[in-house]
Amino acid sequence: MIYYVYKRNTYVLRSIEEWRNEMANLITRVQDSEKIAFKNLCEKSGLSVSKALNLYVQKSLQDKKLPFEMRIVDTTKEDMFYSKENVDWIKESLEQSKKGQVVEKTIEELERFANE
Repeated sequence: MIYYVYKRNTYVLRSIEEWRNEMANLITRVQDSEKIAFKNLCEKSGLSVSKALNLYVQKSLQDKKLPFEMRIVDTTKEDMFYSKENVDWIKESLEQSKKGQVVEKTIEELERFANE
């Protein structure tokens, strides 16, 4: 079988055999349950696992980055005050304060309460 490939601003006549020789295998290991779930997801999308992974690679290369956000959290350097959990807690506390759902205690009262 012969087909045309657009390569370096030129259409080149190629055979399937030549094209297959340019393909490489990419082997990775994943949990069995993840493989099954991913395969099912791909099938529901009308893709094979191979085609989905090829799309992932092509998108990564096109954008020159991975197609999702990755972040490494170093808790020794990151200000934990701004963690999602803490910010959510502060927002909830502010809402309670606006509704008058607060208890006012002095430090002495809190210390007595803690020692009881």
